[in-house]
Formats: sequence, C-alpha cells, structure tokens
Amino acid sequence: MKQIQYFQTGPKARELDSQSIQQYNIPSLILMEQAASESAKIIKQQISSHQKICVLCGPGNNGGDGLAIVRNLLKDDIQCDVYIPNIDKMSHDEQIQYHALSYYSLTYIDETHNFDEYDVIIDCLFGNGLSRNITGIYEQIINKVNQSNAYVISIDLPSGIEATTGKKLGCAIKANLTIALDCFKEGHFINDGYIYSGKCVCVDIGIPHSLHTQYIINEALVTKLLPQRNDNSHKGTFKKALMIGGSLSMQGALCLSAKACYRSGIGTLTVMIPDVIYPVIAGKMDFAMTICRNSLNGYFSNAQDMELEPYQIIAIGNGMGRNKTTIEMVHKILETDKPVILDADALWAIQNHEEWLNRNAPTILLPHIKEMTYLTSYSVSQILEDPFRIIKEFSNVHKNCITLLKSNISIVGYQDELYVLNQANSALAKGGSGDILCGIVTGLCGQTNNYISAVVSACYVHNQSANLDLDCASVMPDDCINNISNVLMTLRKKVL
Repeated sequence: MKQIQYFQTGPKARELDSQSIQQYNIPSLILMEQAASESAKIIKQQISSHQKICVLCGPGNNGGDGLAIVRNLLKDDIQCDVYIPNIDKMSHDEQIQYHALSYYSLTYIDETHNFDEYDVIIDCLFGNGLSRNITGIYEQIINKVNQSNAYVISIDLPSGIEATTGKKLGCAIKANLTIALDCFKEGHFINDGYIYSGKCVCVDIGIPHSLHTQYIINEALVTKLLPQRNDNSHKGTFKKALMIGGSLSMQGALCLSAKACYRSGIGTLTVMIPDVIYPVIAGKMDFAMTICRNSLNGYFSNAQDMELEPYQIIAIGNGMGRNKTTIEMVHKILETDKPVILDADALWAIQNHEEWLNRNAPTILLPHIKEMTYLTSYSVSQILEDPFRIIKEFSNVHKNCITLLKSNISIVGYQDELYVLNQANSALAKGGSGDILCGIVTGLCGQTNNYISAVVSACYVHNQSANLDLDCASVMPDDCINNISNVLMTLRKKVL
C-alpha cells in the first residue's frame, strides 16, 4: 500500500528538517544518506546500464544529496560524470560527501562541457531555500540542460523553482521527474513549478511524520479516513439528508447530485424542488422523497414553508438559479444549527454576506476558482497564483468552515489542516462533475460526524470514480456515479 505523504511551504519544510536535527537528535548526515539512498532506488528504476549519466551538484546540501547519490550509484557499478562547485563553496555536509568519493575514479566536468552527450542528467544544483534569481555559471548550465535531449531528474525541486510559490527565479531546470525529499512542496503544484517538475514522487528521509499537518490526498490517507459502515445499523444510522435545488432549465444538476449522494451511502434522502420540475425529477429517480415548493418562471418563488427540522444535514445550490429567492433560502438555512453544504448557486448567494458563515455548526463549501472569488476579495488570477495561502487565510477566519477548492488540483482547508489532491483528470472537466462531488460529500457526511474526513474522502472518491476504461473525453456523469461503488469497495478492502 502507498504511504501517507505530506506537503509544506519551503520555510516549513526547512523548519521540520531543523527540528529533526535539533529536537529529535537525528544527525543531518543521516537525513542526507536516507535521502540519497531512497532517491537512488528511484533513479535506478529510470535508467539502464548503457546510458551516459551526469550528476550536477550545487553549493549546498542539495549538492551534498547529489554526491551521496553518486556514491549509491557507484555501488551498483553505475558510472556517472559529476559537476561540483569549488570546495570552499560547499556546505559542511557536502564537503564530507565529496571526501567520501575520493577513493572512486570519477570524471569531473565544468560548465563548458557538452551536455548533449548525456542520456540522463540528475539535477542537484539548488533545492529548497533558493531565494534569488539564478545568474552566471548556473544560468549557463541550466540553459544547456534544457536545450539537451537528456532525461532530467531533479532532486527535491527543479533548480530555479521557488519552493512555496512555484515561480521561476530567473531560469529553472525543466525536469521529467522530480523526487521530493520528505514532503512535496507547495511550489510543485502551482505556477511554473507545476510544469517544470514533470512527474513528482516523494521519498521518506527519516523526518518524524508527526511533525506534518499538511497531507497529500491519496489511497493510504483515505483508507484511514473513509467513514466505515457497521453491519449492525439501519437507515437512521446514516442520517437524513435534504438537498435543495433544481430549476426548469437545470434539473439535471440536482438529479446528478442526488444519485451520487445515494450511491455514496446516505441513510435517507429528500429533495426539495420547484413544483414545475416534479414530473421530470419523479421520472428520473425513485429512491429519494420529494418536497415541492411553489415556482415562478421555473425557479423557487419564495423562501417560505421550508420545513428543515427532520433533517440532519442539508445541501443546497445545485441547479438552483441566481436570484433573490436563492439568497433568502441560503440565508435561512445558514441560520439553523445544522451542518450545511453549499455548492454552485448557493456560493453565489453568499457573496457580500461573509458574516453568514460565522456560525457554530459545520459549513462545507465546494467552490471552483471563480466561485472562490465570491467568498474572498481575491480575483481568479490571484487565487490561481497563490491558492494555498488564500485557503489558509480563509480557514483561519472561518473556523467552522471546511472548504474544498476545485481545480486541476483540489485543496481542502479546515482550521490549521490542509490537504491537496494532485491527480488531474480531464474526464472530470465537464458540466455535472461538481454536482456529483456535492452528492458524494453529502453521502459520506451522513456516515460520520468527522466532516473533514468525509470531505477529504469524497474528494478522492470523486476523482477515482472517473478512472474508467474509457477515453477521458467520453466519460459521462452516470459513468462516474455508477463507479462510486467500485471505488468504495476497493478502499474498504484495503482496510481489511
């Protein structure tokens, strides 16, 4: 089974490294040796014995990692040329690694060398901690690497990528594979870092896992968090949910959400809809109870007669429409003490009413990038540039809100916890995908009171539901909904 993995800002990752050394008494050289050993295992899987290899080592501990990697490769008779800085510019640990190679016969190169002769280049020039633009000799080397046809493996970060922002610092190595050390960095997932990192994997270097609070959403984590179902239960065990939404022009959104909710394991489900769409809704699903309310021009006509007392969780917004009544209904629901899930048009309804989120009961928000602008003062471009910071800020202000920001990566924030799913899937780049996610969230929230676990699990289940033996362009919403059961079954088998 895959291991639980983590991600951090650049400064936080360096802080955890220092904590391991100073508080846990783990010598820095042991961390370096573990990093090199684990990285070398992955490198060996990517190369063959006849390939010509070069390892580029910079003036710091990233360079020390590179020299230790060279030694690990040499143990298996894998030869490589090496670039190193002047010894007086090396860090203390890098100097130790350099002297440990003194008994080996190595070819050392300089920046004038022809990089086109290499099949594989291992980039250990700069890692986490780089804070200024790269110029001079290192700029020359990076440009040569990028112009070569070599397969490039970067250690921790592609040299030149800032660890937190993911932005290029003047220039940067464009890697085919990046091996992150201890944890992924936020910069791997955003801005230039998302493109320049290539495929990303992470290796454990011995830093205590208990120091981490930011998690990668993967199978190992979700197997631990997924709400479990006791066979000694009944429909009431898994809560009564109410989903409010739909309109004459968008009844499909509510239907998709309701189907996904039921497929995900809710106890009982009731949908509240405008009366004008009742015949369509009744014909599409017979598993949910239906409450009809008066309509006007295809939408809810007013916010009166909303009987909410029997329900333990309420989801609102899918296909509802953007009008005064939607705003009034969302406000009324947020005045209750019930857990509420806001999606789609309900997110539009709370713009300019941020104070409505200051409630004691849990509030789950499912915005895409544009909808996140309704919840904050930031523009689309600002959110795309710095989504982690913005989610952290929002979660710090709204302590009882769980926010799932949907994009090519998905970020979940709650208080001081942060999670990221980095498994982009174009099969979900279609209308209706967000409605399905809302349904999965509602269904899993019905099976636990640990709502952050439910939301993180739902994020993963939704993503995996689109992994089908179909062309990604051809995946239909019902394909994903029908596959939810397979995803859940696979995860439950992992628990056993």
